[in-house]
Amino acid sequence: MPQLALSVIEKWKVDKHFADEETPAQGLAVGLEKRQQGNPYQQWVFTEDGFIHAMAEPELVLTYIEAKPQDDDAIAMEMMMGFSQQQQAAERQQQQAPTDPDDPYGADPDFDSNEEGEESGGGGEKKDASKKEGDTFPGQVYAVAVIPRMPARHPWAKAQRWALKQERLDNLGQWKHTKAQNPLWNKLAYSWPVNSQGEWNEDCDWPMEGYLIPYAPPIKKMTRKPSGSEGELAYGQDQKDSPLRTVPLRLRVLKNGERDVQRMAHIVGPDLTNMMRDLNRTAMNGKRPHRRSQSREKSVEKLEEEMAQKRQAKKDEVKALEFQLFLDRCTSLLNLPFAARRLFDESGREHFSLDDLQRDQLVFVSCGEAWSDPNLSSQEQQRRTILATLVADVGAIKQYCALRSPMNLVLDVDGALAVGSPLVVNQIAVSPEERQHILQGPTPEAEPEEAETDGDVYANLSAHERAHIASDQRAEGLKWPWERVLNASLDEVVEVNQGSASEEAAFSNVDLYKKFKPKQPKSPRSTRLSHQRFVFADGFLAVKTAPYLVVGLEQPELELSRVVLCKKNAEDASQRWEADTQGFIRSKSSPDLVLGAQMPSVALDEDSQAPGSFCGQSVTLQHGRTVRYGAANQKWSFEKETGFLDAFAADIKDKEITAANKASVCTFAVCGETPLEQTGFIVMGIKSSEPVIVCAACARSMRANHRLRRLEEATEFACAVGLAPKRGARMTGCFQCLNGKVDLSTFEASNTMAQYEKELRRLRQMSSARIIAREISAYQPVQMVKILAHRNGNGRSTEGVVMTGSTVRGLLDQCTYGLQLSTAARRLYTQDGTLILTVSDLIHWNLACYGLAGVDINEQEDEKDKTGDKRRESSSELKVSSVLRIPVEVWVSCGEPFARPEHVDYKRKLLQQQREERAGVILELEKEKHVLRQMQGRRTNGMEGPQYISTLSPDAPVMVEGGWTQPTVGEVKKSLVVHQLENHLQEVKGQQKQQTNHATTTRPMVDGSKKLYSQPNLKRVKVYKNGEPPDKHTFAWGSSVSEILQDGTARLDMRKAAVQLYTTDGQKVTSFEEIRRDQLLCLSHGDHFKGLRGSRNQVEVKANWSRARKRDGPQATEIMVTSHKHPAVKVDPFGPPSLALTASPSEADPQQ
Repeated sequence: MPQLALSVIEKWKVDKHFADEETPAQGLAVGLEKRQQGNPYQQWVFTEDGFIHAMAEPELVLTYIEAKPQDDDAIAMEMMMGFSQQQQAAERQQQQAPTDPDDPYGADPDFDSNEEGEESGGGGEKKDASKKEGDTFPGQVYAVAVIPRMPARHPWAKAQRWALKQERLDNLGQWKHTKAQNPLWNKLAYSWPVNSQGEWNEDCDWPMEGYLIPYAPPIKKMTRKPSGSEGELAYGQDQKDSPLRTVPLRLRVLKNGERDVQRMAHIVGPDLTNMMRDLNRTAMNGKRPHRRSQSREKSVEKLEEEMAQKRQAKKDEVKALEFQLFLDRCTSLLNLPFAARRLFDESGREHFSLDDLQRDQLVFVSCGEAWSDPNLSSQEQQRRTILATLVADVGAIKQYCALRSPMNLVLDVDGALAVGSPLVVNQIAVSPEERQHILQGPTPEAEPEEAETDGDVYANLSAHERAHIASDQRAEGLKWPWERVLNASLDEVVEVNQGSASEEAAFSNVDLYKKFKPKQPKSPRSTRLSHQRFVFADGFLAVKTAPYLVVGLEQPELELSRVVLCKKNAEDASQRWEADTQGFIRSKSSPDLVLGAQMPSVALDEDSQAPGSFCGQSVTLQHGRTVRYGAANQKWSFEKETGFLDAFAADIKDKEITAANKASVCTFAVCGETPLEQTGFIVMGIKSSEPVIVCAACARSMRANHRLRRLEEATEFACAVGLAPKRGARMTGCFQCLNGKVDLSTFEASNTMAQYEKELRRLRQMSSARIIAREISAYQPVQMVKILAHRNGNGRSTEGVVMTGSTVRGLLDQCTYGLQLSTAARRLYTQDGTLILTVSDLIHWNLACYGLAGVDINEQEDEKDKTGDKRRESSSELKVSSVLRIPVEVWVSCGEPFARPEHVDYKRKLLQQQREERAGVILELEKEKHVLRQMQGRRTNGMEGPQYISTLSPDAPVMVEGGWTQPTVGEVKKSLVVHQLENHLQEVKGQQKQQTNHATTTRPMVDGSKKLYSQPNLKRVKVYKNGEPPDKHTFAWGSSVSEILQDGTARLDMRKAAVQLYTTDGQKVTSFEEIRRDQLLCLSHGDHFKGLRGSRNQVEVKANWSRARKRDGPQATEIMVTSHKHPAVKVDPFGPPSLALTASPSEADPQQ
């Protein structure tokens, strides 16, 4: 009957259940109605995946609702009961409401009538139009309805898939034109009118005729439904929670921040179904679980927990692999400049796996930068992009500063001292003083006796030792008595020889026996210190407290493996190591492989955690680097006395280059133009007379745009990216917007990081992208300057230290370290005493000394403004560059005043000259003194007796002359010469002292003639402002009138400086001697003295003036008086009185 069509009856709803009586089926009824042109409820759409839905209801698909299997009698009885109930309800409605002749639904059901306005229901009955849309479907036996689409893995999803079965002789081969991925369709000879693109299949004969078959297999091939265990393991999802993804996931991918949806790419994820199936089959890596003994069997809950942890670990590994493979495909298909690292959805949420994503969902990938919302304005996007580049550069600087100076790191065992424990680098467990004490060795003092414990005897033993004791006890229980005697261990024999508890009875004093009894050596406790001390002997690197544990490889068969503790095996070559003079510890099995500490991971953005450190980083076997700088993580230093194996045993420059390579920082910012032997790459394709060599960090950033070749031989070079601006080339390295504008040298890195962090916070407050870009582009390149630093007060007598820096703070730090100052350097002075506050001040001062004061070193050349006088510009630039290469002499002060170097040198030269003048006199004096001492010595040594000479005096008849007690004539003459030389030396010193007092000195010379202390002439006075009451005074101090005026001005907070002092009587103070202690003085800034009354009169005058001006207007106060001098009197009425004027000479002397 072509006049009837299958249609959706929108006014009748279906609320039934499937055959299992659990799954609800809620939707709209489907029936046969008269065919109408353009009726969307009668037009059906065949989808490419085997579903059928009406054009009016695309979310509802045609579904076969299978009835519950019953016998014929039950079905007939249900039909009769349902028909009778419906008929009675229809009769009641007809009685209650009048029948509308124009209502097509008002008549009784008539299956034989096909008149206009009547519609045939799927069950063969009609309904009354007075019923509401919420009424249920009145059909008795039905099997087809339209309900919402079910998930693909739903048990009744098969009831919504349809196929077309053509069985006529003229269309038997039509199924061959159906292009279905599932071979089961061809096997069942099913047809479908649309192709995989959702278009009508024109290869078929139209119109198509056949049977609609439910429960059709999927058109697209799907893998088998896994079992419960597989479903739990696959992709980390449980079948009960969400359907298992058995086909690769397809997503619509755009670049981060991209608005144009037309630029998206459909990217299909990897198919890891086979891998999951293999993992499920070998849940325990192909091995049966270890069966434990009944005595040590763990609880079922703990075993299940361990199995769940293993399964979860495998899930995470598969998730990570799938996610990484998907990002790799995004990198190639989207043609990203760098590898894709992060994935975001449309709302900006970051995803770390593909589990939470739906098929054909729109996602965004980035190369590590933060999320950029495409819905933002272009101005805001540009602002965020610019700030993101600056954030990335500042983040790299922070990471470099965190890694550039690792200190006090040693090799450590992570976990217990047992086989399989990994080795890491960690902070040393002792302080420098304790390490020095260990280095000096134990003291001869007696160790205090440990208190005996009455508890567990195994408390001081490690878990490994307790396990050995328990194993030996179990083995002893299985032996025969004669086996226990024959197999006695050596320890037991030693214990028997040393004595047992029964020997105490053989001694009279048990206390003395216990005191002097030899003690058994105790096993070492498992402490952190024991984890960090090793012994290097016979090629084995063993734990000092457990020599049977040596450093080995976790997987010796792999070339690069993790380093762990292994049981000592003399035949295993992978456990033997060799230390060379460069600090590398090489494996004897593979000399090219060395021990190295892993570098910490680099944070992607500022929202990540704090920059990582080396603490806790594992030690692995790595390929040895042959360069001098950049291999600090592979250099070690073993201290035999203490047993510590220090990591990063390299100089500071090597550590900085290693940190720069890891943090993606150009080495030019670290070492400048100084060529260093480091890892480098040659950039191919650039026309240059010399090879363009870049560092490892810049090479990683340039590998997407240039072809690079690694340097085979060790070469000293400076990164070409940093030298590009000076050479006139444009090269982009690891820095995106700070290339050549940062100085990360040893003493400048911290200052640079603090500066740009502050600058980043300032730029974030701005809303204009143009202003932010202008501020970033205005950053000046790093201007390095060389100085020849001297200590303040030393002049040029000592040799200066050459230093290079870009900021004054960094130069001061270098001077503190280079000059070995006792306190921190605080000021820099030039030779003329100019205080240097910035590096530009120092450069301008240096250029001014060479006659280049007007040259701007930061001026950028503009090609449009070039003039024809290029020769003059080139010569000027040549002079500037040659001047900047010469170190500038500066003098470093720790806070003391500047001492001019010429004065210091003159003083030193004068002292040297005076010393030379005194040297001749002192030498001659010492010679004469020496001769005098020799003469006296010979006289006293001879012990010659005196001569007795008779005299005529009765009082003294005998006179004694000579002898060894009396000086000789030569001694007297020599003593006179010595005395003259001493007097001359004092005269010379006095004259030199006067010369020294007149000379300019850097420090006050000590004058012995002055008093040790002189009382300062400082007076305290009470001062108040002129015109104010005296009770508002304050104290001021000074040793002169000017000092009192200056101090009083500051303490009284006067608007103008005070210039005159008055007493309370109004008399001027002219000299400091007139001032008494605690005298009350008045300070004036130029006005005459105003007492308390004068001040009040002045206030009254001002008040009267204001009142008159307010009452009578401005004309009352703006009065101009003109006067004329009298020709006879000659007196100005408005001038000063004649008595106040100075008298003329004629008036002063009337007699003349």
